Amino acid sequence: MFGTTSSSALWSALQPGGNPLIRPSDRRQARLAAVLIALALLSGPLMAAYGFSYHASLTDRAAAQQHDRYRVDAIVTEDAPVTERNGAMAFQMPRQATALAEWSTPDGKRHEGTVPVAGGASAGDTITIWVDGDGDRTTAPLSPGQTVTAAVLATIGTWLLFVAALAGIYVLMRVRLDRERYAAWEREWREFDEHRT
Repeated sequence: MFGTTSSSALWSALQPGGNPLIRPSDRRQARLAAVLIALALLSGPLMAAYGFSYHASLTDRAAAQQHDRYRVDAIVTEDAPVTERNGAMAFQMPRQATALAEWSTPDGKRHEGTVPVAGGASAGDTITIWVDGDGDRTTAPLSPGQTVTAAVLATIGTWLLFVAALAGIYVLMRVRLDRERYAAWEREWREFDEHRT
């Protein structure tokens, strides 16, 4: 967050006293850095509270999904294309394809749709899919591990965005202070040259 300004120089600028080498702009920059660092640290508990709240909402969503979604066996109605992978990918990842399939819900309604299958799957093969309350294909419910991972990533991402915003404020203020310092140096050099002549 400090850019090229050393932390020791900023700490020195925060110390009380009449050090003539420390300019008022240095003290303003040091105070701003201290405030922004404090905000970044104090935001930790707030981010943690946000993470717990978000995890609770995801847990509720997962519970609702567990109640509304269930597995059924689907019958593949067409041969799936054989997919080929070249190189090392052929040994690292299973071949995947899509094909039409049919399935029935407990109320006897029949459904048809495209489902993911293994490459080269044949018509008549049986696969297990997840469906919603209407019998339409959907994704599997969120698992406890997925809810934790999503909450942690969301919390860390939000905190990093906040810290990045604080860093942006610091950089903008430092650019402004640098301009003021450069302008002061130019005035001092002009005054020096005038006194020499």
